[in-house]
Amino acid sequence: MSGSRKTTKSKKRRQTIGLLIDNVYGVGGYTPAVWTAVAEAAREQDANLICFAGGTLGHSPFNEFVSQANLLYDLVTPESVDGLIVCGNTLNAFLTPEETQAFCDRYHNIPAVSVGLMLRDMPDVLVDNDKGLRDAVTHLIQHHGYRRIAFIRGPEDHEEAEIRYGAYTQTLAEHGVPLDPDLVAPGDFLPATGAAAIRLLLDERKTDFEAVVAANDNMALGAMEALQARGMRAPYDVAVVGFDDTEEARAATPSLTTVRQPTREVGRVAVETLLALLAGEPVPERVTLPTELVVRQSCGCLAPGVAQAAVEPVVAAGGTLKSVLAAQRESILSEMVQAVGTSPVAQEEVASWSAQLLDAFAADLQKEREAPDSFLQTLDGVLRQATEQGSNVTSWHGAVSVVGQHLLR
Repeated sequence: MSGSRKTTKSKKRRQTIGLLIDNVYGVGGYTPAVWTAVAEAAREQDANLICFAGGTLGHSPFNEFVSQANLLYDLVTPESVDGLIVCGNTLNAFLTPEETQAFCDRYHNIPAVSVGLMLRDMPDVLVDNDKGLRDAVTHLIQHHGYRRIAFIRGPEDHEEAEIRYGAYTQTLAEHGVPLDPDLVAPGDFLPATGAAAIRLLLDERKTDFEAVVAANDNMALGAMEALQARGMRAPYDVAVVGFDDTEEARAATPSLTTVRQPTREVGRVAVETLLALLAGEPVPERVTLPTELVVRQSCGCLAPGVAQAAVEPVVAAGGTLKSVLAAQRESILSEMVQAVGTSPVAQEEVASWSAQLLDAFAADLQKEREAPDSFLQTLDGVLRQATEQGSNVTSWHGAVSVVGQHLLR
């Protein structure tokens, strides 16, 4: 790539990479995941890494001290680093694109790579935000039949947020679903604005919706928590979908359907591109990495492993199905209860639900019921009751696995 940025061709010493990023605190968020990925890639490439976690640029309405943290970015000089990775999509929530570019221009004499944001004179490492969000909205429309789909936007001047919002409006149009402006709420990628969006939609606009898609996982989880506080359970009352696939999304109850960003690959490509740039090698102007829709419980789907166990061709292990059930029923039920583990639900009720699941599973295998998906219907009912009583839905996947271990091979 040609440009005005100076390159350094030293091969006799370890290169020092600077990472400009909003923050690295917390567990399981997008920015810590990017930081971890860049750190791992730098280690693999035998490069030093200095992280400048100076907060979002400009004035934040949520943190009056963020401008003081921005002073950390003044420490970046050609003497302190050989090259920069600018995680621009985490820095510019409160700036216009022009202001973000002006900030980055101060580092014009340092070779740099941009992550998540197209910047002048820098190679870009991006993800396919458009396809990821399209896949999420299409899933809600085609698989679940939803048409009243709300959307929580990111910052209006944020490049990735605008791409995701554009994908939402275009996908609705492609499926003949009218865009209702009352179903679109503002946001800024923070959990609090996910909750604020629910208040806006339900209390002020008094809209009805079947699903809500948020421009990132933080806002989706904030929205889901706000819904639960109102006694509205995802996915039974409202389906919820996010974007990023953070650790919090995977650990949530119910687990969050989301679009996975390949953060490990983003970190690797960014480091490799920068080191190639420093070595004077040609690099692509832009690399766009694929995203992936990850279907979990919050949209109304079963976990893939549970769904597969319910529908795949099966054979009873260790004899006929009836003989296995006759010999092992009590031990299977005991293991199912143990798999659920500690729960606010009474043990007697857990045992009753386990028996319902086991009987429905066996009935489907034996084709004793007219409905071929009686197990799935029973599981849906159990999960609904478990959610209403505060039980961890994920623990019931273990109970289903116990059934498969005993009855399938």
